[in-house]
Amino acid sequence: MSFKTEQPSFLENGEPNLEGLRFIQFHFSDPLGNPHMMEESIENTLKIIEGGLGVDGSSVPGFQTVEKSDMLLMPEKNTFRRFILDGEEIGMFYCHVDQDGGKHPNDPRGILQKVVKRAEKMGLDCTMFSELEWYTFDHKTKKPIDTAGYLDLPPKDKGIHYRHELGSIFEAADIKVKRIHHECGPGQNEIELQLTPVLRNCDNTLLAVFLSKMIAAKYNWYVDYLPKPIPNLAGNGLHQHILIRDLYTKENLMYKKGGPLSPLALQFIGGMLKYSHEITSVFARHPQTFVRLTPGFETPVYSTWDYSNRSALVRIPKIGKGSEKSTRVEFRAGDLSGSTHLLCAMILGAGLKGIEEKLECPPNTAKDIHEVSAQDFKNHNISLLPQSFKETKKILEKSDFVHDILGQPLTEYFIRSGNNFIAQSSSSWFNVFNWVKKLH
Repeated sequence: MSFKTEQPSFLENGEPNLEGLRFIQFHFSDPLGNPHMMEESIENTLKIIEGGLGVDGSSVPGFQTVEKSDMLLMPEKNTFRRFILDGEEIGMFYCHVDQDGGKHPNDPRGILQKVVKRAEKMGLDCTMFSELEWYTFDHKTKKPIDTAGYLDLPPKDKGIHYRHELGSIFEAADIKVKRIHHECGPGQNEIELQLTPVLRNCDNTLLAVFLSKMIAAKYNWYVDYLPKPIPNLAGNGLHQHILIRDLYTKENLMYKKGGPLSPLALQFIGGMLKYSHEITSVFARHPQTFVRLTPGFETPVYSTWDYSNRSALVRIPKIGKGSEKSTRVEFRAGDLSGSTHLLCAMILGAGLKGIEEKLECPPNTAKDIHEVSAQDFKNHNISLLPQSFKETKKILEKSDFVHDILGQPLTEYFIRSGNNFIAQSSSSWFNVFNWVKKLH
């Protein structure tokens, strides 16, 4: 198998290449991270690109009310791409959500764009890549498709051809793939993407989730991205790797000659640790998040950082000799229970806050966090991440940082609707738990 390395030609002189397409998809996501899309005839597309696409905002969580339901999706030309599903070529745009001639205050993409602009004003070029983990189940048996474990080979690993097909489709849609492999759990797979600009990374992540589900259906499989689909087995994370360069020279600002980390990188880490509870409170939209965020299974549950340490919340991946300028940091607590765009907005915003405040980074925790003494917890100001929706609601109510990143309307929406999230999610978790018990 080989993946393409050249960028597909989706734009001609800055304009989308629509030739040969019948329908165009217009994608966006709500504040809870749910993806949505409208398909339109190719005949309507040019008009929509210029003037937007009207949809019923009252039927999408977190946007409009019934008495003021009309909402515009505004396609962003540079997000256009094409890919083939079931023999048909599809064109798509990502859209921002418009309200009264400006971006809707609750639009996750718009919120992330504001954080990126803040970084650019600081002279920073921020890139990220996602690690996507999911369980793959057989539609007929309702069990994982194999009993393989971490990096197992075929034939025990039943997902290799599926992952290869995914990789090829991703590349055709200009989603650059770094690596693919079987993860720790039975039927659990992972694909890591390549570094791209922050907003592009989030768009790619949502498109990758969509495509992975569509391709799985061809195999009579279905995939589950929830944080803890099977109790007592490895969970599904959405780790985010962050690399910051100088906006003008493109020099890696996280790398220090003679290394390993620059003062800016340490301040960025300090920000992520200081605001780790706020980050969790925003992305955690399902009770399974808190089941995953318990000791064990390499899941970080405490506000620590270290080099190559998978029990740490923030990890500095080991960089091969000669590649020191690829130095980056990894935030390991995230998952796909909520909005990927808001998760990255919070991670990036926290790191930028650390730089602005010139935060002093605490010492790294160079051991398994579960072996750290109570005194070390106190000395290093190590804290446990939120363990319930009740905790996250209190954080959302009190945090100036959350209000700064999300804005007042969205923060109040999360607080006001919190009980509804709990009721819906608890029911979902109860069904999943009973379904798993039946399997065993």
